[in-house]
Amino acid sequence: MQYGISVFSAKPDDPLALVFTPETFGASPDGVKDNTAALQNAIDTLEERSEQGIILIPEGTYRFSGTIDLWRGIRLIGYGRKRPRFILDDYAEGFGGPLSKYLFFCRNVRPREGEFLRDANECSFFTSLRNIDIDLGHGNHGAVAVRYHIAQLCSIEDCDFYLNDAKAAIEFVGNEVERCRFFGGTYGIIGYYTAPGWQFYVGDCMFDGQARACIMSSKAGLTLVRDTLRNAPWGVYVPNK
Repeated sequence: MQYGISVFSAKPDDPLALVFTPETFGASPDGVKDNTAALQNAIDTLEERSEQGIILIPEGTYRFSGTIDLWRGIRLIGYGRKRPRFILDDYAEGFGGPLSKYLFFCRNVRPREGEFLRDANECSFFTSLRNIDIDLGHGNHGAVAVRYHIAQLCSIEDCDFYLNDAKAAIEFVGNEVERCRFFGGTYGIIGYYTAPGWQFYVGDCMFDGQARACIMSSKAGLTLVRDTLRNAPWGVYVPNK
């Protein structure tokens, strides 16, 4: 198993996909300008056009300072010789406290005027992150890369998570996570019950250097296949409650 390589070295041929570029959405792949508002705009634009679909992320380094709402059915897919890299600012506002704060928050449908902003649920299909690496910076002790409380047909694939001193890569789990690596952090994955109430699959993943446990799992129906868990006090910790 080769990890860390870009599985899409060239832009996928999808005429319906949006491409996150400086020309279309003001993207800044140089690691300098904040991309939080620009990527949210791209996601909202796709939702307004077709409610679901793919946003292609070109190779580069993208800075972020806040939470991105990822609406139901929208997939972010990176491409290029190297995977695009998303980096949360060091000591980003609101990410340093004891409560979880998410870089990507998987949601259900985008609310209209007067409606509530809702978590993803058992009807939240097709959402995905693939071929994108995420670095949660330093000093963000409550940071979690993805709140992933979604339904079937969703996935996180071919991603490396550099957690440093952050809380976790993934929390409130859903369908599947495959071919991902998790470096550092307090936990790699915090896995409570899944939204549809069935198993959570983690396959061909590697966890290394978590401060408390590679995975903390409770009521998640955790299914592990060909995974490596190392350099942590616990591989899988199940709370006694």
